Formats: sequence, structure tokens, C-alpha cells
Amino acid sequence: MIMNDVVSINGELFPLIEAKIPLLDRGLLYGDGIFEGVRFYDKKPLLHIPHFERFCKSAEYIRLSPPSLESYNHEIKKTIEASGYADGYLRIILTRGVGKMGITPTGYGKPNFYVIVTNIALYDKSLYENGIELVVSKSRRIHKDSFSGQVKSLAYLPNIICLWEALESGATEALMLDCDGYVSEASVANIFALMGNTLLTPSLEANCLEGVTRNQIIKLSSKLGFNVEEKLFKLDELLEADEVFLTGTGAGVVPVASINGTKFKIDRSKKIREVYESSIKDNCQAL
Repeated sequence: MIMNDVVSINGELFPLIEAKIPLLDRGLLYGDGIFEGVRFYDKKPLLHIPHFERFCKSAEYIRLSPPSLESYNHEIKKTIEASGYADGYLRIILTRGVGKMGITPTGYGKPNFYVIVTNIALYDKSLYENGIELVVSKSRRIHKDSFSGQVKSLAYLPNIICLWEALESGATEALMLDCDGYVSEASVANIFALMGNTLLTPSLEANCLEGVTRNQIIKLSSKLGFNVEEKLFKLDELLEADEVFLTGTGAGVVPVASINGTKFKIDRSKKIREVYESSIKDNCQAL
């Protein structure tokens, strides 16, 4: 039976709108879990292994045992097939499971493993042609010594607060600086700047996520004709860029029209998006 939006909960399939999770699931109560967002095309996940490897690293960081690659693949394939979608979006979630109330993370049984298949569109299509407006958030990216930015945690409230700042100011997205004032990332995307022949992106020292799409753009840089620099840099340097764009699994490559009112060209950013999108088919893996 074709379900369209569907979820696998510990191997059992449900229409997404009918699915239920226990109120004592620690992912719900405390954000005690991790996730990956993955695009798929022609039923094949995009950049599958890098996403799985990051999923495992996130799980290990919070002391969870991730599923095997065989089990992971089986649930993804089964859920995509049940949905009937050829192209779509996967949200893969692992939580510590269900137990007694209280934050103590020990004494739990088997983790809960969820695979959601749906569609996602973070930005309107017109923004890919005209660029998005960013504002610099007053909130800072959490320091790497407090919590690693490489973990895809369920606790996304700081990012949501930053995004509220942007929406309330009439912008589309928020740019976060780290605790030392260096450019880090947007609320749901990595950031790049074009400066002549240089493609500049924040070092992971700024506690930005090591995005899978970010890394793919870096790999494509020679084909795009750019030299890549990953380093710490302040906002004033970013505002001197010729062009700025964002990258992410859900977003793809999105040109930035302005940051705090400073305007940028979007010509080469749109070309980068075209090159990235032309590489998608070659980077999808059959399960």
C-alpha cells in the first residue's frame, strides 16, 4: 500500500499523520537524541555514506549505539518504498528511548529509531533566483568546548530563536557568530563567500556544522575554478565579499542577496548552484 508521508518506528510502518511516539521518549522530553536530514532522488539517497558516518559520530558523542549500516539501509529502503515517492526527504532519528522521568541518561533499554519520508522546501523557489536576506543574530553559536557543533542534536531551540530574530525583522535567515565574534553559520545552513577567485568558508573552529553539502561544494571547488579557504573571519570581512551563499541538505545552494542591508551580487552563486545540482545524480546511491 502506498502511504506517501510515512514513518518507520523501530521497523513498523505508519502513515506519518497517524504515527505516535511515547510521551516519555527522551528525544521529546530532553532533546536526548540525534538526527540526519537526507535528500533522495529516484529512491536513492544523496551522499549516503557521509550522512551515515555523521549519524554514527553524533550517536557515539551522546553515548548511543547507532544501528548497523545494513539495518540503517534496510529501514530507509523499506520506508521510501512504502511512501511511493521517487524524490523526497528523509529525517532519520535516534533517541535514547523511553524510561523514567528525570534527566539521568543511564538505565535505558533499546534506543528508538525513526525514519520519516516526506517532502521539504525550506525556501520559496523565487529566493533561489533573487537571493535571500540575512540578519546577524544577537545570539551566539554555542562554544565548541560546551557542545560540539558536529553533533546533529535534536535540541535545536537556539537555532529556532535565531530564526525568529530574522523573521521578526523581515529577513529570511539568521547568521550566527561564535562566542569570539567569528562568522559561524546560518540557523540551518553553512555559509560561503566569494572573494575574487577565493571561496571562503568558516573553519570548524567557529563550531559550525561540518555540513555534507558544504563538503561537497569544497570538493567541487576545482571544477568551479576556485581556491578554497577554511578559516576564522569576522563579519566585516564577510561584508566585503563579492557574493555570499548558503548550503545545506534541505536548502541546496541558496544565493544571499543581503546581510544586514549590505547587498551582494548573485551571478556566480547561481552558477555554483547549477554545478552542484548537476552533480546530484552521480552522488546518489542505490540501497
